[in-house]
Amino acid sequence: MSIGSKLRKHGKALALGVLALAGATGAVAYSRRPVEVAVAHVERGDVELDAVGTGTLESESVVALAFTVPGRIEALEVSEGTAVRAGQVLGRLDVAAVERERAVASAGVQVAALGLARADADIARAQARVESAETDAARVRALVAADVATRAELDAALERQAVVRAELAAAHASRSQGSASVSVARETVALHERRVDDGVLESPLDGVVVARRHEPGDVVGAGATVLSVAATQKLWARVWVDEAVLGDLAPGAEARVTLRGTGAPPLAARVDRIAPEADRRTHEVLVDLELLERPGRFAFGQRVDARITLARRADVRRVLRSACDPAGGRCLVERDGELAWAAVSLGLHGSDHVEIVDGLEVGDEVVDRSSFAGAPPVGRRVRRSAP
Repeated sequence: MSIGSKLRKHGKALALGVLALAGATGAVAYSRRPVEVAVAHVERGDVELDAVGTGTLESESVVALAFTVPGRIEALEVSEGTAVRAGQVLGRLDVAAVERERAVASAGVQVAALGLARADADIARAQARVESAETDAARVRALVAADVATRAELDAALERQAVVRAELAAAHASRSQGSASVSVARETVALHERRVDDGVLESPLDGVVVARRHEPGDVVGAGATVLSVAATQKLWARVWVDEAVLGDLAPGAEARVTLRGTGAPPLAARVDRIAPEADRRTHEVLVDLELLERPGRFAFGQRVDARITLARRADVRRVLRSACDPAGGRCLVERDGELAWAAVSLGLHGSDHVEIVDGLEVGDEVVDRSSFAGAPPVGRRVRRSAP
């Protein structure tokens, strides 16, 4: 091998050695460089295990309001978004024709009443004639017994008696017919009055109008929805939560609901109903949360976020969940200026905090694992982040 080749070979080896030495020196320098961490403290407080879910704000019930008789809408007193009270008149049909029919029916009651009075008079007159005919028949019978009157005269008296009795029966039948006519006429009037009442649309509950499907002048059939009213006495946040928490869910459990887009603080709520069936595609369960606080401004169908309290430990030692490895039973700490794991005994694993049973005391410092993008560099020197 020539001298030049040997020099080139030894030069390459020397360069590689220099690079390796520089890399090792850099690695040592990097390992000794302090890593910046955020520090938290063990404190006393509540530890809560929450289930989170998203959904929409809904009414407990939405009622479709309709007229029970067909007709032309004369007036609608409310629009979408109008708050209404139970019993409040919301709309009316044009009932002018029904009013005329009711007036005719009322006149029919008067006519039937006059016919009934005439039947009463006919009964009284027929009763008087019956009494007179019975008296005559008794007198003629006595005269026949005394051989003063003939048998033919008695037969004539008895015939008159039978005729007037038939007239009395006819008068009673006429009165019964007249009484029935009065009843029918009054029922007809009542029917038209009900039709007039059916031409008035009232709210059955306190709520807000969410839909107006017709306008004045529209002709609607019986049962056709005119307005939809959502009850506001009870507001629900209908949210979907993972079915894995179903065993810990219970009616009455506390919850907090946040309405998206409002910037308002969370509203107190509680679990009202739990659906008996989970979604087979998403494996989530629908939970109805009753709002215990009424939002100042809201819209049905508005998106909400909810946190449902599944378990709580009150006034216990706690630390940020992000500072610990709950599965491994350890928390990150600074020990002799270096990052290290500290073995601890944990109680309730909450959503934001974990309960410290043993291993750390109130006031002890822990390192927040969110300080690192990946696995915590245990053994590295640490430098606290600026507060």
